[in-house]
Amino acid sequence: MDRKDLFKPYEGKEGYIFVSYSHSDSEKVYDIITALYNRGYRIWHDNGIPPGGLFVDLLVKKVEECEAFFCFLSPAYVESDSCMRELRLALIRKKKIVPVELEEIELPPELSFSLGPLNWVCPSSFGSVDEFAHEMSERTAGFLDSCQQKNADVPAAPTCAGGGGGGALLQDRPRDKDTKKPPKQGFFSSLFSRRNKSGADQNEAISAPKPNDTVSFSVLSPRAVIRDSVSVINIYMYTGEQREVVERAIRESEGLVRETSKNGFSVARQTHVTVRLESEDAEIKDPLETQVWNGESLHFDFQFRVRESCLNSQIAFTCYVEFNGIPVTRLNFITAVSSRADPKAIPAKVIREDYHKAFISYSRADEQRMLERVLGIQELVPEMKFWLDKQSLDAGDLWREEIRKAIDLSDVFLLFWSVAASRSEYVEKEWRYGLETHGLPFIAPVPLDPPQQCPPPEPLESLNFTVRAYSQNVITEKLSFFNSKNIEVL
Repeated sequence: MDRKDLFKPYEGKEGYIFVSYSHSDSEKVYDIITALYNRGYRIWHDNGIPPGGLFVDLLVKKVEECEAFFCFLSPAYVESDSCMRELRLALIRKKKIVPVELEEIELPPELSFSLGPLNWVCPSSFGSVDEFAHEMSERTAGFLDSCQQKNADVPAAPTCAGGGGGGALLQDRPRDKDTKKPPKQGFFSSLFSRRNKSGADQNEAISAPKPNDTVSFSVLSPRAVIRDSVSVINIYMYTGEQREVVERAIRESEGLVRETSKNGFSVARQTHVTVRLESEDAEIKDPLETQVWNGESLHFDFQFRVRESCLNSQIAFTCYVEFNGIPVTRLNFITAVSSRADPKAIPAKVIREDYHKAFISYSRADEQRMLERVLGIQELVPEMKFWLDKQSLDAGDLWREEIRKAIDLSDVFLLFWSVAASRSEYVEKEWRYGLETHGLPFIAPVPLDPPQQCPPPEPLESLNFTVRAYSQNVITEKLSFFNSKNIEVL
């Protein structure tokens, strides 16, 4: 469709759909939104609006006021800075987002984190844009109703061709007894395709986005560690329905392990879960392991040997847990050291220490990267509170009183480490005070740059400064972050 033939963007005060697209995809997008417009949907698009400073302000206003946000995804969309800014703002404002896949694409990590859980729609699954528009109208009752004119003169349903088109899927789907329409299924009908892990489309039933899973962690530690032999610590992450995997492991151990279980973690699918095991008295083989939570139980096992220099009758371990590269809790436990296996040995003791208050230490030069990761923490652990300095640290009184007070009241010290942070005297003052008052386990590095570029300071070099895989949150709007009720700005 030619640009000059496109309908005018909606300018009223009722609910409307905001169209976010790359201009290189205009022809496909115009055909689709025109079909939706003909079915009574109020739509705002940027065609015909002159660019300039006021244009940017208008875009922001229209995103903030829209009822739904359609992002037409393609390689060109992902590479467009303007499209990315529109999408980030829509995510920040918690708009109803509808990803429309124009071309098969592989999402970058920052988009997968935000768009992956949503149901996608794929116009190419239908014989024509009219079929697609018809099914959108049929299947989004209650979701896009506020964007559609009442009593609109809606075109009749198009005739659906047999074979692999969208109409065939509709005809094959069972119908409710009391209505001629297909059953409604919440956010989006399962008629629309969804991207699977391999990136291929599936024309199969999909349900509404699932809520986060509530999981537990269990540590199975030897009741007694035998000197001069290799032992194993097993850590399980599971839902209540998957408890059997832990019970089976306990039975197979024949009483030689002790288990302590803690519940209450809420975690989304596709979260990268990293478990790191540390002990001053043990040599641990491969102390760091990362797996992806997809709803099935996870099992982390760590082989270790008691150090020859250890003369204690007990040794202590600390297990650090991270979600998407962000520390969320740690498990401290103690096990006995023996010369032989003894089922009656002192049982392992496990203490769970969740992070409820975190102090953020960072360089001003890294503010954007820090915000992206902290916003990711808020997605994963919404109840966590943060201390963050936003004023100039030139004022000595502020540092001596407010900063130290915030560190004293925190459960964990998030050290955002980078080249710039390694050169910052204020960052050094903060971590040295945290180390002095709380000890080494209090410091949790969040590396932004590889350690080859910024080696950790000698007092902290035993901590893990390796840059981990991180599913970056696409939201980077600073004002939204600083206005959060979970942030204490110093």
